Amino acid sequence: MGMTEGLDAQIKKATDNHDDEIAEVMKKVKGLLKSGASDAIVKYSPDQPRDERGRFAESGGAKSNNYDASKIIGKTTLTGTKINDVSNHALQRMKLREISADTVVKTLTDAKSKVIDGRTYDTKVCANRNIRVVVNEIKGNIVTCIDKEK
Repeated sequence: MGMTEGLDAQIKKATDNHDDEIAEVMKKVKGLLKSGASDAIVKYSPDQPRDERGRFAESGGAKSNNYDASKIIGKTTLTGTKINDVSNHALQRMKLREISADTVVKTLTDAKSKVIDGRTYDTKVCANRNIRVVVNEIKGNIVTCIDKEK
């Protein structure tokens, strides 16, 4: 398998995981490789900070402040789904929208939360007041977090 075919697989995986920003960067890299501009690719240092899943950490990484994915992973939702992962997209949205991991856990587990169907067959939305947490029920992955007031 050539490099661009490998990138195609990674782009599909990122798209399936709703990591839209990552998919977009990979598409640009693929375009550069196809155009022969591989010398334009920036090299990275292996000592750059990475989160516990091996992904490049943003400032502070996935464990910055109140946005610690480990507080969410392993919890069981109202529908009985065990959370196995929190997407980078969801972590970014939590940070951007100032939704703490504790708030996400409460939304997923509080009996006062409502569970509604998501946009796709495999997602459910746990809703508590203004907070919405979208969960892929098959993968046990948190797709995104929404604050209806922000």
